[in-house]
Amino acid sequence: MWQQIVNCVKFEGEKFRKHQETLGVERDIETQINGQPRRFVTVPAAEEPLIAGATWAESELAYPRQSISLNRNEVYRLMVQFQERALLYKKIAIGHSAALASAKDLLVSAEDLTLQNAVYRCIGEFPSVAPAILLLSGMIDVQTVDLAARLGVCIIISRLAPTGQAVQRAGEHNLTVVGFARGSHFTVYAGKIN
Repeated sequence: MWQQIVNCVKFEGEKFRKHQETLGVERDIETQINGQPRRFVTVPAAEEPLIAGATWAESELAYPRQSISLNRNEVYRLMVQFQERALLYKKIAIGHSAALASAKDLLVSAEDLTLQNAVYRCIGEFPSVAPAILLLSGMIDVQTVDLAARLGVCIIISRLAPTGQAVQRAGEHNLTVVGFARGSHFTVYAGKIN
């Protein structure tokens, strides 16, 4: 169960009322990765993909880079598919989503309480071929760019913006970074979209 009902008081201007709100449930997982203790605060879902993805992310493994290009309509279509799968956010208004995609379709998507956990869950479940695109619900940072490069990703698309350092690093990795991808709008910070 990913949600629970809690009693609260809701304020609207000068008025307030008792209210029941649906909130997310979190669970602690303690494990060892590469001989080091790790703790994850996560949703109560299968922990194997999360741990498998985190283990891969903290290894030195890398996949060969895919080489594709997207046009703006393909970006819009992928973001619509991505947002349709964001069920946790739609139900309880918290959580982050990540997806790995080819130019044509989402290969795998996952949700969790943090963006990093959602990305790890995708890595733990994705097929053995390297994905070309990483879609995110949150900020694109340097760690995410470095991880995407190791995954063989050539395009990162997010609903939010990248950091300045992430844009610089994307240039070093020759990655395309797209931010603020919402509806019929997006901004290309590095690389290009046709």
